[in-house]
Amino acid sequence: MKLVYLVPIFILLLSLNFVVFDNDFFLSKDSGFEFYEEEVSNLLDYFSGNDLDEERYSEEEIIHLKDVKLLIWSSLVILIGLLVSFVIFVKKLNHKKFFLKSGVVSLVFFGLVSLIFLNFSWAFRKFHEILFWNDYWMLPVDSTLIQMFPQSFFVSAGIRIILYSFILSLILIVLGYIPRERKNERT
Repeated sequence: MKLVYLVPIFILLLSLNFVVFDNDFFLSKDSGFEFYEEEVSNLLDYFSGNDLDEERYSEEEIIHLKDVKLLIWSSLVILIGLLVSFVIFVKKLNHKKFFLKSGVVSLVFFGLVSLIFLNFSWAFRKFHEILFWNDYWMLPVDSTLIQMFPQSFFVSAGIRIILYSFILSLILIVLGYIPRERKNERT
């Protein structure tokens, strides 16, 4: 049942990708991106596999965007790999027990992860230091990417990711409590 401990990672990556590819999140009236609508659409298209219009970005920003795209695509590969593993191995397990344990472990995990909001700046810096192999994420304050995506954007995105993760964890717990239908026994 060690597979249960991979479920929070699956949920986190799924929630992350929900946010990354959510046009409505980026282009809502409250986001402040109306001015950058064309650039945001360009970035979302780029993350989806299209070419990047590099006109507005510095060389460092372009390198950083390539690194971000690599992380996004890597997260999708890991997500698919975990999904395939779950499909293969969960067939052999008690589904209700698996869902219940996975949901509880995930809730605890995301409860702990939500503590990053106590010191988001520190967590944001550590995240970048761990996941990026270069310093191109350390952009000047007047760079296009920093202007488009200030820290408040990442706080909002982080809250949304945690919220989706909590909801998915609760759904697993509910699935763990739904009684299984018994097959009709012939007498």
